[in-house]
Amino acid sequence: MQQACPHTIAVFNDKVVGFALSMTQQFEDEIALLKLMFLEISEHVSDKNYIAMGQICIDKDFRKQGIFKGLYQFMVKMVTEYKFTSIITEIDTQNQRSLNAHEAVGFKKLADYPADDKIWRIVILKV
Repeated sequence: MQQACPHTIAVFNDKVVGFALSMTQQFEDEIALLKLMFLEISEHVSDKNYIAMGQICIDKDFRKQGIFKGLYQFMVKMVTEYKFTSIITEIDTQNQRSLNAHEAVGFKKLADYPADDKIWRIVILKV
Protein backbone atom coordinates (compact mmCIF):
# COMPACT_ATOMS: atom_id res chain seq x y z
CA MET A 1 0.00 0.00 0.00
CA GLN A 2 2.83 2.38 0.92
CA GLN A 3 4.53 1.77 -2.44
CA ALA A 4 1.40 2.57 -4.45
CA CYS A 5 0.96 5.92 -2.70
CA PRO A 6 2.88 6.95 0.43
CA HIS A 7 1.13 7.91 3.63
CA THR A 8 1.74 11.47 4.83
CA ILE A 9 3.25 11.93 8.29
CA ALA A 10 3.98 15.09 10.33
CA VAL A 11 6.86 14.84 12.79
CA PHE A 12 7.97 17.32 15.49
CA ASN A 13 11.05 16.63 17.62
CA ASP A 14 11.11 12.97 16.52
CA LYS A 15 7.45 12.51 17.52
CA VAL A 16 4.65 11.75 15.08
CA VAL A 17 2.13 14.56 15.62
CA GLY A 18 -0.12 13.90 12.65
CA PHE A 19 -0.73 11.53 9.78
CA ALA A 20 -2.93 11.00 6.74
CA LEU A 21 -3.36 7.43 5.58
CA SER A 22 -4.08 6.91 1.91
CA MET A 23 -4.52 4.14 -0.62
CA THR A 24 -5.31 3.55 -4.23
CA GLN A 25 -8.49 1.81 -5.31
CA GLN A 26 -6.52 -1.37 -5.99
CA PHE A 27 -6.84 -2.01 -2.22
CA GLU A 28 -10.61 -1.53 -2.05
CA ASP A 29 -11.18 -5.21 -1.26
CA GLU A 30 -8.49 -5.30 1.43
CA ILE A 31 -10.36 -3.25 4.06
CA ALA A 32 -13.96 -4.36 4.49
CA LEU A 33 -14.91 -1.16 6.31
CA LEU A 34 -14.13 0.90 3.19
CA LYS A 35 -15.93 -1.22 0.57
CA LEU A 36 -19.09 0.90 0.72
CA MET A 37 -17.05 4.08 0.33
CA PHE A 38 -15.35 2.75 -2.80
CA LEU A 39 -18.70 1.60 -4.20
CA GLU A 40 -20.19 5.04 -3.61
CA ILE A 41 -17.16 6.75 -5.16
CA SER A 42 -17.51 4.60 -8.28
CA GLU A 43 -21.08 5.88 -8.71
CA HIS A 44 -19.96 9.53 -8.68
CA VAL A 45 -16.45 9.63 -10.13
CA SER A 46 -15.60 8.72 -13.70
CA ASP A 47 -11.88 9.57 -13.40
CA LYS A 48 -10.48 6.55 -11.58
CA ASN A 49 -7.05 8.14 -11.17
CA TYR A 50 -7.50 9.15 -7.53
CA ILE A 51 -6.26 8.21 -4.11
CA ALA A 52 -8.58 7.51 -1.22
CA MET A 53 -7.59 9.17 2.02
CA GLY A 54 -8.61 6.76 4.75
CA GLN A 55 -7.92 8.70 7.92
CA ILE A 56 -6.28 11.92 9.04
CA CYS A 57 -5.33 12.47 12.66
CA ILE A 58 -3.61 15.33 14.47
CA ASP A 59 -2.28 15.00 18.04
CA LYS A 60 -4.55 17.05 20.33
CA ASP A 61 -1.59 19.09 21.57
CA PHE A 62 -0.77 20.13 17.99
CA ARG A 63 -4.20 21.04 16.66
CA LYS A 64 -4.91 24.54 15.31
CA GLN A 65 -1.26 24.97 14.33
CA GLY A 66 -1.61 24.37 10.59
CA ILE A 67 -0.64 20.69 10.58
CA PHE A 68 -3.91 19.57 8.99
CA LYS A 69 -3.44 22.03 6.14
CA GLY A 70 0.25 21.16 5.87
CA LEU A 71 -0.45 17.45 5.61
CA TYR A 72 -2.84 18.05 2.73
CA GLN A 73 -0.46 20.49 1.01
CA PHE A 74 2.28 17.87 1.13
CA MET A 75 -0.15 15.14 0.07
CA VAL A 76 -1.18 17.17 -2.98
CA LYS A 77 2.47 17.48 -3.95
CA MET A 78 3.01 13.73 -3.54
CA VAL A 79 -0.11 12.60 -5.42
CA THR A 80 0.74 14.97 -8.25
CA GLU A 81 4.19 13.35 -8.50
CA TYR A 82 2.47 9.95 -8.61
CA LYS A 83 0.21 11.31 -11.40
CA PHE A 84 -3.07 11.13 -9.51
CA THR A 85 -5.70 13.78 -10.25
CA SER A 86 -7.63 13.92 -6.99
CA ILE A 87 -7.88 12.94 -3.34
CA ILE A 88 -11.18 11.53 -2.10
CA THR A 89 -12.26 10.83 1.45
CA GLU A 90 -15.40 10.36 3.52
CA ILE A 91 -16.48 12.15 6.68
CA ASP A 92 -19.25 11.44 9.16
CA THR A 93 -21.75 14.27 8.57
CA GLN A 94 -22.01 14.71 12.34
CA ASN A 95 -18.32 15.66 12.47
CA GLN A 96 -18.74 19.35 11.65
CA ARG A 97 -15.15 20.18 12.64
CA SER A 98 -13.78 17.75 10.05
CA LEU A 99 -16.29 18.87 7.40
CA ASN A 100 -15.25 22.50 7.93
CA ALA A 101 -11.54 21.67 7.93
CA HIS A 102 -11.78 19.73 4.68
CA GLU A 103 -13.82 22.48 3.04
CA ALA A 104 -11.22 25.04 4.16
CA VAL A 105 -8.45 23.20 2.28
CA GLY A 106 -10.55 22.91 -0.89
CA PHE A 107 -12.54 19.67 -0.70
CA LYS A 108 -15.95 19.68 -2.42
CA LYS A 109 -18.95 17.49 -1.66
CA LEU A 110 -19.60 14.56 -4.00
CA ALA A 111 -22.37 12.70 -2.21
CA ASP A 112 -23.88 11.63 1.10
CA TYR A 113 -24.77 8.01 1.80
CA PRO A 114 -25.96 5.97 4.80
CA ALA A 115 -23.87 3.23 6.41
CA ASP A 116 -23.48 1.87 9.93
CA ASP A 117 -26.25 4.10 11.36
CA LYS A 118 -24.44 7.23 10.11
CA ILE A 119 -24.57 9.49 7.11
CA TRP A 120 -21.21 9.73 5.37
CA ARG A 121 -20.14 12.55 3.08
CA ILE A 122 -17.74 11.80 0.27
CA VAL A 123 -15.59 14.80 -0.61
CA ILE A 124 -13.04 15.36 -3.36
CA LEU A 125 -10.01 17.59 -3.76
CA LYS A 126 -8.87 18.02 -7.37
CA VAL A 127 -5.09 18.41 -7.67
